[in-house]
Amino acid sequence: LIKIFTKEIDRDMTAAEIDAASRSMIRLRLASPGFNLKEKILPLLRENVGGFYIPHNKTLYLIRGIPMQKTISAHELTHALQDQYFDLEPRMKAHKNNDDATAAFQSIVEGEATLLMNIYQAKYVSFKETLRGAAQSALLSSGQMASLQQVPLFMREQLIFPYMNGQLFVMEAYRDGGWAGVRALYTRGPESTEQIIHPGKFYTKIDRPTTISLSGLPQALGNHWQRAHENTLGELLISVLLRTLKTDLEIANTAARG
Repeated sequence: LIKIFTKEIDRDMTAAEIDAASRSMIRLRLASPGFNLKEKILPLLRENVGGFYIPHNKTLYLIRGIPMQKTISAHELTHALQDQYFDLEPRMKAHKNNDDATAAFQSIVEGEATLLMNIYQAKYVSFKETLRGAAQSALLSSGQMASLQQVPLFMREQLIFPYMNGQLFVMEAYRDGGWAGVRALYTRGPESTEQIIHPGKFYTKIDRPTTISLSGLPQALGNHWQRAHENTLGELLISVLLRTLKTDLEIANTAARG
């Protein structure tokens, strides 16, 4: 697993990009001194992934011996079908320096797969099998929780958000338009985590992200400054940033919401 994940990370980011992103997270106080993104994400994935689909080589992996394999298979096969119909690879790479837009798209992908997985489980997996899988998962959860506690809050939130919040968002489309409504999200989908957190800002009255221009910043800072890393944080990570700085949860969410 580590070899596969390492290869995929190295394919997506150079060593210099990983270093710059890591230093940026430290500067923003989202991570502690000495933090290295790659070193933290590898064990996190190893402990918390039961299966995964890689779009660029059309390969699906399932971890041998894990509980609820049928259910996880339904989730990962959904990704394979999404890729066949909507070509996931270029869409996942479309917002390289915008984690907020990337998280919004991931929320469609993981939200749909999680919704379908739960529908499949309710319809095709027996209660006895579900109960046995839940018991087995409970035995493994202590190790998973330990691995989650070893990484900064922003990594935990970015890992969980597309599944939990994404499913709630996609359920709105499914409730109003069935699977056709879900498919429409790939044509005209959410652009920000704000829209995922507050579905009404997408489904009821569109609240599009405001682009902030920093075009004059290099001249203002002078020649002794250089850009090391660039990214866009939206409502999700602004809330995480404030919570990392020990801001009360309700206050952090209100401030991030604007």
